[in-house]
Amino acid sequence: ELADRPNLLRVFIGETASFPDRDEVAVVETNIDDLSPQFYEAAIERLFKAGALDVFTQPIYMKKNRPAVLLSVICPPELVDAVAEVMFAETSTIGVRIMKAERRCMNRWIEVVSTEFGDIRMKVAQWQDTATKAMPEYDDIRRLADEKGVPVQQVWEAAMAAYRNKKGV
Repeated sequence: ELADRPNLLRVFIGETASFPDRDEVAVVETNIDDLSPQFYEAAIERLFKAGALDVFTQPIYMKKNRPAVLLSVICPPELVDAVAEVMFAETSTIGVRIMKAERRCMNRWIEVVSTEFGDIRMKVAQWQDTATKAMPEYDDIRRLADEKGVPVQQVWEAAMAAYRNKKGV
């Protein structure tokens, strides 16, 4: 003990602030100008199996104005090596670019609405307390349209109307 200082300990109890709508991701990209288009399907499927959150392609032009494809993969940072391994194995690329990124995501959940065609899952998303979006699950829409022999759009419209009625909009 020190006579000129109080004998005490200050402790702060609490939780760190978390932002559930934010997370860190990696973007893994490559330009490809020599891969047969039919190989992209298998590559994309295997990238999702490796843990990709999203995979997409964009048409681009490379040097000498050669048409090519930009293959982009968004994944958790800890899966970069697994994603790169699939890209090397399933495409003709000999190199990838890796960038860290922060993304914002709306809070998401599933609600079920009842229509004259049957129950349909609605994907609902909300940004903090402001914007809310809802979209019917396409697999449900397509299945019910096929079962009932009606156009897909008719089932989609019924789902949207049921959701609006449920929410009083």
